[in-house]
Formats: sequence, C-alpha cells, structure tokens
Amino acid sequence: MSTADRTTDEGMLAHLATVDDDTWMELARRISAVDEHNPGGWGGGEQIDTSKDGFPVIMMPYYEYSGALNQLVTSLYDFEIMSTFDWTIWTERTRWGHSETPIAERPVLDLVKYITAVVRCNRFSEGLLGRSIREGRFLQSLQALVTHYHPTAFAQLGDR
Repeated sequence: MSTADRTTDEGMLAHLATVDDDTWMELARRISAVDEHNPGGWGGGEQIDTSKDGFPVIMMPYYEYSGALNQLVTSLYDFEIMSTFDWTIWTERTRWGHSETPIAERPVLDLVKYITAVVRCNRFSEGLLGRSIREGRFLQSLQALVTHYHPTAFAQLGDR
C-alpha cells in the first residue's frame, strides 16, 4: 500500500489513487458476495444459566454478521480503504440517506468518510452496519467508490 498520510483529505485521495485494479476487483467481489437482504442477524438474548441466588443469567444480545460481510469489513481495513478522521463529529453520516444527490454522484471523500463512519460507529451501535446494508446506503457507497477508481469492475463480475 501507499505511504500517503491518510489523516488528511489530500493524503487519503493520494492513497486511493495508488490502489491497483486487482485490489478494486477483489473489493468488488467481496461487495457482491454480501446479501443485502440478509447481512446477518441477532444472537444472544437467551437465558444461559441461573445464578446462585436463583436469578436468570441472560446473554447480552449481539448482532452476528454473515461471513461475507465480515470478509468485506476485514478487506476495508486490509486494503486501507477507510480514512483516519474524527468520524464522531462528521454529521453527514446521519443525513446520508436524505440527500438529493444520488450516492453514485457524491464526492469520493464523502463516500470514504461515510464508509468509515458506519464501520467505526457499528462498534458502539450494535447492528448499525446491518441496517445500513439493508437500507442500501452502505453497499451503494462502496460500489460508487469502486466504480470511481475501476469503472468496469462490476461489469467484469457480471453483477449489480
């Protein structure tokens, strides 16, 4: 991967420009493997034991993502597609689905920031990534990013 400083917008764009076609194709494959209607489901929440005092011990509910989605998220880190920025104060994430600008026409940095914010926010808001996929915004953002750098990637896959 590049040595560009991904903590600045300019550095992130410089880094993305160095990502090779094979990497964009692999990312396109992993995006296509995710079932947008079933990215995972809730687990836990059931009684797993009884305490010494007779109270039920309940496993905390958690969202369990599909193997394909876990591979996709891992590849976002491995391919250094996510940006290093203060996603906690980036307010565009909450308005992403309400913009008049189609996702495919949004600036590359906004796509990267949205993708980064959803993945990182999911650590603190269980199931957010799954909801963003079911609503279509997350995969559309990834598709738009890949298409920007490798316009024929999805056509080569014959998908989406």
